[in-house]
Amino acid sequence: MRRSILLAAHRAYAEPGNGAAITMATLLRWLADAGFDAAAVMSGLIEQAPDLSITRHHDTLNLLRHEAQPRAVVTGWDGSIAFTALETGRNPDDVGGVQFDTLAAEIVASRRPTHVPTYGADPCLEPALAAARAAGAEIVTTVHASGFIDRTYFTDTGPFPPLFAP
Repeated sequence: MRRSILLAAHRAYAEPGNGAAITMATLLRWLADAGFDAAAVMSGLIEQAPDLSITRHHDTLNLLRHEAQPRAVVTGWDGSIAFTALETGRNPDDVGGVQFDTLAAEIVASRRPTHVPTYGADPCLEPALAAARAAGAEIVTTVHASGFIDRTYFTDTGPFPPLFAP
């Protein structure tokens, strides 16, 4: 059985100083090393490094910028992990929200992940997670901090077999 994982989050990938972002990037790398087809679709929310712009962060990751409307899309690789990000602003409800939903849905349709981990209680992710769940992916919501007091955030999360099961 083909195992694939798509990290989906409204956060900057491996943001310096952000423990959750670094943890999820590390987890994704470990799963890629374990044989998963690994990818990430992210946006531009920077939480812990207020002086870091998303453009500069993506430049340090050596991502290729594609001009798109209303926000630029960046693509590239982190080792064996295919990476796509939308350069949104800090607000998850900004004008890039619809574009992010569309981008995430396209990636779900083309990659057909079996597992989609996410973190951060961001309503803008709900359409992408619902699309992934409808396509048969198991949604894995990770909790790294407080702020998850609304049970509806876990609507698309469901039971699934262990990731490393044979």
